[in-house]
Amino acid sequence: MKLSNITGRTPLLLWQLFLLLTVANPDVYLGLADIWFLPLLICFYGMFRKKTFVDNDTIQYHYGLLIYLILPTLISLIGYGIVSTGYLFSYALWILLHIATLNLNFTQKEIKKLLSAYIISGAIMGFLILYQRLDYYDSIYASRYTIQILGHERFDPNFLAACMVIPFILSITKQLFNYSLWNLVCLILIFLGVLFTASRGAMLSCSIGATTAFSIFAFRRRKVKYLIWGGFLVVILGYTVLNILPEASFERLFSKSYDDSSNEKRFVDWAVGFKAFENSWLFGYGMQGEMQIIKREVGVSMIAHNTYLAFLLQFGVIGFSVLAIGVMRLIKKTLLYKEYLVTAMVISTLFVVFFISGEVAVFLWVPLITASLVLQIKENNEVSSITDLL
Repeated sequence: MKLSNITGRTPLLLWQLFLLLTVANPDVYLGLADIWFLPLLICFYGMFRKKTFVDNDTIQYHYGLLIYLILPTLISLIGYGIVSTGYLFSYALWILLHIATLNLNFTQKEIKKLLSAYIISGAIMGFLILYQRLDYYDSIYASRYTIQILGHERFDPNFLAACMVIPFILSITKQLFNYSLWNLVCLILIFLGVLFTASRGAMLSCSIGATTAFSIFAFRRRKVKYLIWGGFLVVILGYTVLNILPEASFERLFSKSYDDSSNEKRFVDWAVGFKAFENSWLFGYGMQGEMQIIKREVGVSMIAHNTYLAFLLQFGVIGFSVLAIGVMRLIKKTLLYKEYLVTAMVISTLFVVFFISGEVAVFLWVPLITASLVLQIKENNEVSSITDLL
């Protein structure tokens, strides 16, 4: 059998496994370098798949982005004598994965299965958080729960919660338009999982998605009462759930959300990161880790604590603009096709990564690839809305 005639079943299975095994990632920050094998296999299939329908503009942009990686690599190598192969490999693989996935031209049925796997991946994380009830700080005043499996280090709760944002948005939308008991269980597990991480950024991102989903549902039904009832349901559910939250978690999320030490540290991290950025603002420092850059330029071991600042440190204003163009084109296309839920998914992702450094993380790139997939099937006139895929 020729590789060009291989059906989408194997790549689809690989994608589903990649999503479901996210929780087995040995990287506490959920990067790609340690789970490269499945994405690389998907890229292999995508390269040899017969092209039947491809968004050429998006494909050409990503090929251009891949070529652009040469510049920061040379800047880092020539200017500083070092290159972070982990970052270089991760960026290149994410871009190739985006190209290959679009080239695979998944059908409506296949994307539906892919989105279901995405929801289940979030439910698995939520279940493990509730089952293990493992405090990230090992404190008697438990405030942030996380996961530890296969002998790996504990996941950072912010990064873990960020991975559950899109599954939550997909699940709540599916529950509104295509009710099922199984999905309701998944939705509850994801919601409680995010809540028990006490991640404020993830909670706000979920709120953006939930509000959009309820608004679309109310508009489609053309009855404001659905939106009102949805608001009452959120209030009642929130009141009920907050009673089972540890006191320290409640304080972090609500009563002391803006005056705790984590916010003070984040502001310091941003200031230090920006100081390093000012020294090489046009092209950045190239393919190096942000902590490595900040330690050399400012003299302290800190991270940027912000994905956009981390991009600026590596790629400068020029490279950051190149990345921003791709994201803006994606958002513009969601608005053009009136896929406002996909818009909310992208914006929620962009919002949650503002508070953490996730430049090569699963929770940044997978949502962007998912959004491109949905728009591709929309352009192919196979569905009228993303709700048809749930």
